Amino acid sequence: MPPDTLEFEEPIAVLLKEVEALSMLPHTPLREAEIERLNRRIESIRGDIYSRLTPWQRVLVARHPNRPTVLDYVNRMFTEFTEISGDRRFADDRAIVAGFARYKDEPVMIVGHH
Repeated sequence: MPPDTLEFEEPIAVLLKEVEALSMLPHTPLREAEIERLNRRIESIRGDIYSRLTPWQRVLVARHPNRPTVLDYVNRMFTEFTEISGDRRFADDRAIVAGFARYKDEPVMIVGHH
C-alpha cells in the first residue's frame, strides 16, 4: 500500500497499481479497454467507500497529507497575492493564511485555514 494511501482505500490502491502496470506495457486496443474497465471499477469502489465513511475516516481524509491547502488554491486562482501575518504581539498562527490578492482583476481579501 503506498504511504499516502489511507487504510480504507486499500482496494482502490490495488487497482491503481494494476492500472499503472498495464499503462507501462505497449498500448493495444485490448489493453486500453482493460484500463478503462479498471478505471470505471475504481470510480465505483471509490464512490461506495466514500459514501460510507465513519466520522473518524472523514477526519483522516480531511487531514490527508496530499490534500490541497489554501495556498494551492491561492496559487491557482489569484494573482498578486501578498500574505499578511502576525497579531501585533510578535506571534504568527501558521494554521491561518491571510492576505490580499486579485481575482479576475478585482481586489480581494483571502483568509483560509492551512
